[in-house]
Amino acid sequence: MDNHIIWDESRTDSSSSTKSNLDVDFEIDLASHTRSMSTDFSALFPINPDRHIVMESFNSETGAKPSRTVRQPATPGDVERHLNNNERVGTLGYLPGYATETTVACVDVDNKSKGIRKLEEAFLLETNSIQTALEKNGVAFNLEISTNGGHHLWVFLSEPVPYKLLSSVLKAIAAEAGYTGVEVYPMSENLGGRMVYLPYRGATIDPKGLGNTFLQRTDGTPISLIQALDQVRLTRAETILDLAHRINARVPAMAAEVSAADLDPAGFELLKKAALTTPESYGRHDSAEAFLNVAERMSRGSEMAEFLKSETVFSVWITDGSRTLASWAAEIDRWLQGKSTHQYGITQLRDQGWQMPDLPKLGRPAGQFRSKQSWQRNLEALRLKYAPFTNVQGDKRRIRRYRAHEVRNIPPLQPLVGNLLVKQTLAALLGPSGAGKSMIGLDLSLHVATGQDWQEHKVSQGPVVWLAAESMEYTANRLEAWCNMHVVAPESLPFDLLDGYLSLTDVEPDGGLEELILTLKESEGERGPLALIVVDTVARTFGDGDENSNDDMKHFTDAAELLTRIFNATVLLIHHTGKDASRGGRGASAFKAPLTTELVIEKKGGLVKLSQSKNRGAAEEGKPILLSFQSHSWEENGVERSAGVVARDAVASGVIMGRDLLTPQQTTIFEVLEGLYADVEAPIKRTDWKQACAEHDVAPRRFNEGLKSLLESGAVREVIQGKTFEPVEAED
Repeated sequence: MDNHIIWDESRTDSSSSTKSNLDVDFEIDLASHTRSMSTDFSALFPINPDRHIVMESFNSETGAKPSRTVRQPATPGDVERHLNNNERVGTLGYLPGYATETTVACVDVDNKSKGIRKLEEAFLLETNSIQTALEKNGVAFNLEISTNGGHHLWVFLSEPVPYKLLSSVLKAIAAEAGYTGVEVYPMSENLGGRMVYLPYRGATIDPKGLGNTFLQRTDGTPISLIQALDQVRLTRAETILDLAHRINARVPAMAAEVSAADLDPAGFELLKKAALTTPESYGRHDSAEAFLNVAERMSRGSEMAEFLKSETVFSVWITDGSRTLASWAAEIDRWLQGKSTHQYGITQLRDQGWQMPDLPKLGRPAGQFRSKQSWQRNLEALRLKYAPFTNVQGDKRRIRRYRAHEVRNIPPLQPLVGNLLVKQTLAALLGPSGAGKSMIGLDLSLHVATGQDWQEHKVSQGPVVWLAAESMEYTANRLEAWCNMHVVAPESLPFDLLDGYLSLTDVEPDGGLEELILTLKESEGERGPLALIVVDTVARTFGDGDENSNDDMKHFTDAAELLTRIFNATVLLIHHTGKDASRGGRGASAFKAPLTTELVIEKKGGLVKLSQSKNRGAAEEGKPILLSFQSHSWEENGVERSAGVVARDAVASGVIMGRDLLTPQQTTIFEVLEGLYADVEAPIKRTDWKQACAEHDVAPRRFNEGLKSLLESGAVREVIQGKTFEPVEAED
């Protein structure tokens, strides 16, 4: 039997032909999709954890639909019966959502009033006015024509928001359109409100995959249940929150409602573990406040306070001997009494370098995202729109085919900054919080904009765009300091800074990524072909995703790679290292895979070492660069200003190259060599050196890593390649 059923326009179906524009060519594979339909339905309309209803009868004259309430969640069997049911009796209904929040709402525009059918003109005016008001406020919807002929305007959100907040926003929009009496689901402030009958009844037995009622696209064409999870229009949760602040006069109360007790207490143990992942540099006060705020979102604030005062936390947070356990506990108590209004939270902790997990929200597990396919589909639509391949007929394609003899015509990749950055590729600059990543990235970028060599590396000049998601104010001040120090007029610089909503993960049509693309095209139109696009930082442009998720990280790097394709420019991602800097960028391992080059900085004392941890196009990694910072002051309109910049001279005179940058273990390895060399005053064999290091608890693998670093830093000289070594004297 052929399971591929073609949409048959000649097939008569009075129940749906009057409801939608069916002029569509559509093919589905029922055999492979029927089993997953109930799963897709439950993902689209999250199962109410409290109750559901089942239609018991239907009165065709009055439109009455009495129901039976079942005070427990709908089961997979209930969903399957709904999808396999061709009769109105037995239709499933519930209020989609979780314990305290929901991602789904419905504006019910009825075509009857008190049982009497409205005039067609009045009904159409009402539904069109409400639809226009929703669109005007940035709220996307999908239309369902109900069994009675009324209109259900379904709203789907990217992330859950409180029931009451969503209901208030949609009621206010309906009132703005002049219809205060329209029904909005959810109707109340919790999941126990009035239920709504759901679409797609009978979808699994309908060759079209639609059922009796279904969602529609904006052009009136139907969306089958198989397509719905990927093709419904989504509204960003941030849009609803912004509207709540604008519409509702009780802004502080509304804001508190959004943030209070929205995280599942089951994630508290994960939060406690995160509090023990101390980064290299962090603010104790701000971090403590952030952990307390996140714990309060689980209603576990007092428990977190006691945990922070425990000896377990004290031993990893206070390693400098500056406090006793008792004084540390007293300090936390003082913070609790006088907490600031910063409302630091998860973003602050991740920015400082804490290894924050994906914490579960109330009513839904951690990491539950709407659809990978939907995200990929939107990204590919942007690729086809802004960076397509074109065949000989001029058709747009996402795939380009080369014949074997044509590959010689593919131009080789060219350097942008020596062997550090390659043109038209994806690169990263990594470092711990507070190490100077942005300062070094800005210095490098401005050398690209001016065409000046950077740290003895040849530079190919070209326009630069900097995404100042981290801090526009600091970046602007450093830019002016650099121009003043290098005697460069800012007006002459082909260098643009972008501020505002900067997101590489919002791939919805007309979303953040598309707006970014259009803004970059403005720079390109004014400046010429872009050479470098800098993203400062990954965390600030990651949106609502989880850095520790390989899927979310791949989404981010795919979007960054799309920018390289559209603009033929290098994209440099500035990112934090994790607690173990040797493992590269913070978060998921998928970050490193698409990079052509990866630059890592280490800060020791007053110096910074910049080295390559990945260079896909080079036979070997380049030698590290030592940099230092300085404060540059200048006067402007009678006011003295200053900002930190990268010093012109990489290393101040009198500093022994590399010694200040050694880790404790590298210092041990070096001092062992110095001791052996002092005894014999002759080069030391590698085997003898390695054996002596083992007596100081240096593992063989750590010895090999340390030896490599010592050679790179210039602290050790190789006398006979791979066999004998000697320390470099200070006067050398």
